Amino acid sequence: MKGRKIFIVFLIIATLIQVGCRNDKKNSWDSSATLYEVNLRQYTEEGTIAAFLEKLPRIKELGIKTLWFMPVHPVSETKRKGELGSVYAVSNYREINSEFGTIDEFINLVNICHENGFDVILDWVAGHTGWDHPWIELHPDWYLSKNGKIISPEGTDWTDVADLDFRNDDMKKAMIEDMKYWIDEVGIDGFRCDAAWSVPTSFWEELSVEIENNDRDIFLLAEDGSKQELLDKAFDSNYNWALLNDMQKAAKNTINSSQMRMSLKNSESRYKNGDFPLNFVTNHDENTWHGSVDERFGDSKKLMIAYTFTIPGMPLVYSGQEIGLDKRLKFFEKDNIEWDYSNDMFEFHKKLIHLKNDNKALWHGKGGGKLKLLKASSRPIIAFERYSGDDRVIFIGNFSATTKIFELEKIDVDYDVKDVFSDEHKTFGKNNEMELGPWEFKIYEN
Repeated sequence: MKGRKIFIVFLIIATLIQVGCRNDKKNSWDSSATLYEVNLRQYTEEGTIAAFLEKLPRIKELGIKTLWFMPVHPVSETKRKGELGSVYAVSNYREINSEFGTIDEFINLVNICHENGFDVILDWVAGHTGWDHPWIELHPDWYLSKNGKIISPEGTDWTDVADLDFRNDDMKKAMIEDMKYWIDEVGIDGFRCDAAWSVPTSFWEELSVEIENNDRDIFLLAEDGSKQELLDKAFDSNYNWALLNDMQKAAKNTINSSQMRMSLKNSESRYKNGDFPLNFVTNHDENTWHGSVDERFGDSKKLMIAYTFTIPGMPLVYSGQEIGLDKRLKFFEKDNIEWDYSNDMFEFHKKLIHLKNDNKALWHGKGGGKLKLLKASSRPIIAFERYSGDDRVIFIGNFSATTKIFELEKIDVDYDVKDVFSDEHKTFGKNNEMELGPWEFKIYEN
């Protein structure tokens, strides 16, 4: 009996150490980074790895530190949608789409990215495969079926993919080995996990333990905004869809700023142990299926983008967002981005990204700055202060289409701050009367 008690205590300690390791590991990820989503197919006219490399200096100039590549695997031809098909209909997890290049070229790309200070994460489609995947023939029992036939994910129009069965241990083991291949052999730094909500949490937790054996910190981003338990032991970050919905409603005047302030407070309380939300105005899905940033936000777009960079969380920039991409990119066809730098959007994003990099008040995760909401005498005004040590950032935004004259509450400490965009200096004291035009905002730092 005594030996059994000792063994049980040992198991408890081992479990606590394991959980602790995961949390320490999560907290070590770069808390100043902005994530940049690369749509390789549409990024250049050639749509290749080699052509993308020529664009890398511009991304570095922006101040980006982490690159997320949409799936680079071969696309299934069976039941393909459109001419080129969806990059999320994967026909082999260990190969590269010949449309983009070769595996050696991608390894070279990862190495060059690392040399230039970037981390690289890869989009991973765990819930289903394309109909050409070798598993279809070799292991049909690895898939969900009905009446003896493999099926697509039920309740969706994803007819170009076959649904995997996560009750099958052999399939899960093969999936994890394929993911480890990209970490160990290719050198990537993590995964953005597609439709993470559709895969059992237990699988992601098993994956997390497996990749902990690496010497490097592996980042896991969940495409999910509702299953908060995914962050307990598996993921570092998830999608802030609630924020996106609030911002889109605000742009259409169907939500008031009080509700947005409440959402902001609720969001901050949901994250702990170093995890954090991904904040965005667009990504590949939003752009293609719901509209460009201009379509959805109109004159409020700069305000909303600035908001995603200043509230707690990691900001996302989608391919072309930084030059004001104003069209919906096709999903199943070639539709390359036209890189026009003639407007001010590149410098606008560059200013925000470098502010995020340099001012610890805007960092996310365990090392992130605290949030203090500030009261304003006009309801459409959202104002807050972020602070970490001696670093401070103040955001004040007019979330309405009309000019507002208002007074901001006294800020605890009188100090001189600088307008991030104009370099003008200001001192906040007892009386802080201000005027902001439609959708206008101010960001100050000390």
